[in-house]
Amino acid sequence: MKNLLIYYIVAMLTFAALTTSTAQTAPAPLENLFRLEGSWQGNATLILDGNTFSFVYYMRFEKSPENSGLYMEEWFTHADLGSLKGYNLIGFNARDEKIHWFSVDNFGTTHDHIGYWKSPDHFYMETSEKNGGKKYEEFIDLIFQPNGQVSLRLVAKNGNDIYEDISGDFTKQP
Repeated sequence: MKNLLIYYIVAMLTFAALTTSTAQTAPAPLENLFRLEGSWQGNATLILDGNTFSFVYYMRFEKSPENSGLYMEEWFTHADLGSLKGYNLIGFNARDEKIHWFSVDNFGTTHDHIGYWKSPDHFYMETSEKNGGKKYEEFIDLIFQPNGQVSLRLVAKNGNDIYEDISGDFTKQP
């Protein structure tokens, strides 16, 4: 019995090692997002509680060495809003076959966006949670344009009211 248990443990560890070392190819949904790798910037417009703000928004994406996901940093500075600094971890979940885009930032945001491809050039994601007893929802569209730019649109609702609306076109930097 003891030898059978040891054999089973060794077999499982060997299987885990083999599948981990050979899993170098990213799933297609994630591979398509790898087009974001690099640094991006663009003029963004934010409508927040009825006030409009404009600023330059920056994003930097790095692919993991083993093609299992992306790491993203995002930031902007605005005289009235302060400086946003956000960090994101992006990966494909084979169980639900969705992209999970987990965000944290210095403005108090921490949540998981669940996303999928509406078309080869249109990535959509959303999150839903509670905020002050109301349902908070965020809807984000990333559209890859033929000119090489990426358009972003984020609409956040708190209850039935639009709380935040961000849009911008981003260009990859050399």
